[in-house]
Amino acid sequence: MKVSKSIRDLHSELKDYALPLGKEVSGILKDYAEQNKWSFSERVKEEISFAQKIEMGMYSSIEEIDDFYGCEIVVLNLKDIDTAKKFIYNSFNVINERPKKLVSADSFFFDGIRLYARLKERVAGPKPYSWMTFEVQIKTLLEKAWGEATHDFTYKCKEVKWGKERLVYQLKAILNHADIMFSEIETVSDICLPTASSITHDNVNNVTKWILDNWNESACPDNMKRLSETIVNLCKTYNLDFDSLKKIVAKHREINGIQEDLSIYSSILQAVFNSDHKGFWAKAGKKHHYHDLKLVIPPEVELSKEVKEKIDGTRLVPIDSLHAPPK
Repeated sequence: MKVSKSIRDLHSELKDYALPLGKEVSGILKDYAEQNKWSFSERVKEEISFAQKIEMGMYSSIEEIDDFYGCEIVVLNLKDIDTAKKFIYNSFNVINERPKKLVSADSFFFDGIRLYARLKERVAGPKPYSWMTFEVQIKTLLEKAWGEATHDFTYKCKEVKWGKERLVYQLKAILNHADIMFSEIETVSDICLPTASSITHDNVNNVTKWILDNWNESACPDNMKRLSETIVNLCKTYNLDFDSLKKIVAKHREINGIQEDLSIYSSILQAVFNSDHKGFWAKAGKKHHYHDLKLVIPPEVELSKEVKEKIDGTRLVPIDSLHAPPK
């Protein structure tokens, strides 16, 4: 697209204000987004997109240009949107929010939250770019995915097709429903399957509860499900019923105390290695089979000579043996 020189010059002039503005805005929002495990992105409006908006007569003055610099926060689900909005309202002077009203109930076009803001006044006085309005979009992961997948269909198509647009907005409706389901997954799952359970899930949940009752939260990983599944697998593979494992660990801790330099799983292994559980040693002394759980041993776990002789070597994976390939 050919852009008039006057518009190119205006774009260049506004860019000189937008770049330092963006640096200040992103310095506030990016850290906050990362703290909440959200994603953050930013952009300065491209020259061609800017020119098209100017030619459409969307602005009657330079102060009305409200999205030359824009950024986007992608939150996990609908419940996070209000949290993000509150932070933005507290951090900046929000002068407008769109959409102002709910769209028609049977409509599913783009209706993401867009806040238009300026920097708050500082005691030291306004900065050269304080007059500039910027846009902050807040989207959920699914809304972001829809936007990325359909952007070219909507904005870069050379031929308008009713069927294509119809399909785009049908997908939007599906993802909007999915967003609601994810946001209320605890409630909805209880309504749909109030008594659903399985032995596998019960075993994992029992292990998780035991860990949380016996270790500080700071020692626990974020992925408790994986740790609990590994312990369930340990019990299943090595003939350890869960009640026996709990007694073994309790006895070991009574004698040795809490070993701060060991992970939860490693401390459990240490307790088992120091036990005389017949079922465990019967299995541990046999050659490893491909479907069995191997015993990963960090150097902090102490293996006596007697223990090393009792465990078949094919079952042990010393962490010291895991080295990066030579350069």
